[in-house]
Amino acid sequence: MKISLFKQRKPRGFQFKPRYHNPKKEALKERIAAIEKEVKKEREFVKSAGGEKQYRAKMRRVTSDAVNFRRSQNKKSNLRILLFAGVLLLLFYVYINTDINI
Repeated sequence: MKISLFKQRKPRGFQFKPRYHNPKKEALKERIAAIEKEVKKEREFVKSAGGEKQYRAKMRRVTSDAVNFRRSQNKKSNLRILLFAGVLLLLFYVYINTDINI
């Protein structure tokens, strides 16, 4: 055991904290915070007097809009398919009824 008159300092440790920037993670945190804020706002609106009825009406309107949009898209898609099938049938009919050999 060594005895000394002066107390020696212990060496400071190396305390390096790396900084890492992840833009995806930050964007996700911001998005989550915005969604939580919106959910909190909707909950407060529902809790208010008459808010529940308005909230239900809003939800019905949003879902009916989505259903109507989907139906219109299905109609457009079906029309395109019928048009394409008609053109193919017409070409097939012309090919069968002509005497042109290719």
